[in-house]
Amino acid sequence: FKFSLTPQQLEISASSDLAYERGAYDFAATIPQGPITDTGKYVLVWQKVGGEWKVISDIFNSNPAPQAR
Repeated sequence: FKFSLTPQQLEISASSDLAYERGAYDFAATIPQGPITDTGKYVLVWQKVGGEWKVISDIFNSNPAPQAR
C-alpha cells in the first residue's frame, strides 16, 4: 500500500484560523484481484482548533483515464 499527497497551494485566512490546501495524490495497492492504482487531485480545508490544525472538510477526484488514439 502506497499513498502520497503533493501539496501545490496553501492559503491561510486573514484571521489565521482557516486554511485550504490544494494538490495531487498518488495511490497504489495490491489486492487479491491484482494491483490497483489511482492518481488525482484534492482539496483540504483546515481549521485551527485549540492551537492545532485539523482537517474539517476534504474532497478528491481521480484524473480521467487517457483517451485511446
